[in-house]
Amino acid sequence: MVLAAACALVLGYRLFLCWQSPIETSDLVRNLGYSSHLAALGPDIYGTTAARFRPEAWTEFWSEQGYLYPPVALVFFAGFSSLGLGIFWVKLTLTLLDVAVAWLIGRHTSAWIGLLVLGAPMAAWYTSHEGQFESLVAFFLAVAVASQMSQRWLMSGLAFVLAIQTKQLAVFLAPWLLWELWKAQRSADNGPRFGAPILRFGAGLVLGLLPFASFYIRHPEIPFLPLQNQDLSYNPFAWNPTDPGHFGWHPTWLTYWDVVGTTLLLAIGVVALVRSLPDRTWHRALPLTLFVGAIKSLSWAQFWYTALTPALVFPLRQRRMLTALALVIYFLHDGRSLTLLAGMRYGPSEREQTVRMFERCRLTCHVQEER
Repeated sequence: MVLAAACALVLGYRLFLCWQSPIETSDLVRNLGYSSHLAALGPDIYGTTAARFRPEAWTEFWSEQGYLYPPVALVFFAGFSSLGLGIFWVKLTLTLLDVAVAWLIGRHTSAWIGLLVLGAPMAAWYTSHEGQFESLVAFFLAVAVASQMSQRWLMSGLAFVLAIQTKQLAVFLAPWLLWELWKAQRSADNGPRFGAPILRFGAGLVLGLLPFASFYIRHPEIPFLPLQNQDLSYNPFAWNPTDPGHFGWHPTWLTYWDVVGTTLLLAIGVVALVRSLPDRTWHRALPLTLFVGAIKSLSWAQFWYTALTPALVFPLRQRRMLTALALVIYFLHDGRSLTLLAGMRYGPSEREQTVRMFERCRLTCHVQEER
C-alpha cells in the first residue's frame, strides 16, 4: 500500500512536470523542428543546418549547427511533428518510457529500487520537465539487458542497435553484452543449438540497422557528429572541481556537488568490479564504470547525460546492495536537478519570449510556422 501510494505520487508529480514548459533548454522544440522535414528530405537532412529552414521559429536555436543525433532519434520526434503534436505529448511519452525502465529494473531487483529509478530528480527534471530524450535510450538498453536475461538474443541485439542509433552513449553496454553473448555461444556450441545465440543477436542487429541504412550510406559521418561539440569546454561532471574551465556559470557548491556525486558513482562501479574478480563476473560492472569515467572525461557534456545510469547499472542486478547504493547515489548526484525541482532558479534559462512560444506549443505544435 505504501509503495503503491509512493509510486502514484511520483508519477503524478512527473505528469505535472510534463505539463510545464521547458525553461532551461530548447532541444525539444529543435528536435521537433528538424524532424518535421524528415519526410521531405530523408537522409539529406544531415547535410543541413537549422538556418536553412528560416524563418521557422525553432531555427533561432543553434541555427548554424546541423542535426547531431542518429536517425532513430529523428524518426522518434518525426512521429510527433508529423501529427502536429505538442511538447506535452512528447514529454509524456518519454516519461512513460522512464516508467517502463523503472518497472523492468524493479521487476528484476526490487520494487523499491524501481521507485528509486522512477523518482530520480535527474529524470524528473530533464525528462519530464525539459524533454531530453535519454529515457528513450535507457528504455532500449533496459530491454536489451532484460532480453539477455531470458536468452532472447534477437530482441537483445535489436534493442541494443536501436539504442546506439538513438544516442551513441549507449555503446557502453557493449562490453557486458558481448561477454554474455560469448558465454552463451560457448554453451550453445556444446548443445544442439549450435550458433544460435550469435546468429540471433546478429539478426537483431541487422533488423535494427536495415531501415536506416540509407542514412549511413549517404552520410557515413553520422556516428561521429557529436564529436563536433568536443571542441567546446563545458562539463558539469569533470574530474577537477578547481578547474574553472569546465564549469562556466556554476556556483562553487554546484561544481563540487556534481563532481563528487559522479566520483562516488564511479567508485561504486570500481568496487563492484573488484569484488567480482574472484567469481569472474567483473564484466557486469563495466557499463557503469566505463560510462561514468567517459562522461567525466568529455570536454563537452550536459547534466542530462547521466540519466542513462539506471540502464547501465542494470547488469549489476545480482549484487543487490551495490545496485541499490549506485541508484541512491544516482538519485542524489546532481545538485542542479534537485534544487530546480525545489524551486530555486539560477544559471542560464531561456528568454521569456521563448518560454511563451513553448507554452503555445504545449498540446499542438506546427513547428514549421514562421516567427
